[in-house]
Amino acid sequence: MQPSWMLLVIIAMATANPITVTSKNISKGDKNLFVQKFFKATFFQAAMFCANIGMELVSCNNQREFDEVNEYLIKTVPRDELIEYWSAGVKIEPMKFGWMNTGLPVDLPGMWGPGEPNNIGNEECLEFSVKGKTGRLYMNDANCSVRNYFICQNKV
Repeated sequence: MQPSWMLLVIIAMATANPITVTSKNISKGDKNLFVQKFFKATFFQAAMFCANIGMELVSCNNQREFDEVNEYLIKTVPRDELIEYWSAGVKIEPMKFGWMNTGLPVDLPGMWGPGEPNNIGNEECLEFSVKGKTGRLYMNDANCSVRNYFICQNKV
């Protein structure tokens, strides 16, 4: 690990506040989320960061979980700003995605952005995109080497 990357990880861990989202649909109780907005990382770096703090990238196994993440992010993203966050979604076959931490398929019809997924430019990872207080959260397939913010959750 490069010294500058390690310093960012230490600073982010020291200054971050976990967000708690309660969902009765989660079999292991409450879902605790950690929304990383201090620095951006590739999909793989984000997954490693989450693992290093005893968490994993976020998955939304049903509409209620997706809506809870949406509700929090819409409130915190500045108006008219577009921000992308990595999730645990990965491509399992052409135009089909699954959650790498649960093994379940991504089954959230209508939550994809317009024309998505489209696999333009080797897009094999799933990001959540949100456009400020006036927008909504939607899913997009993206190249895993793009640097995004990310969301960790307690392990399911």
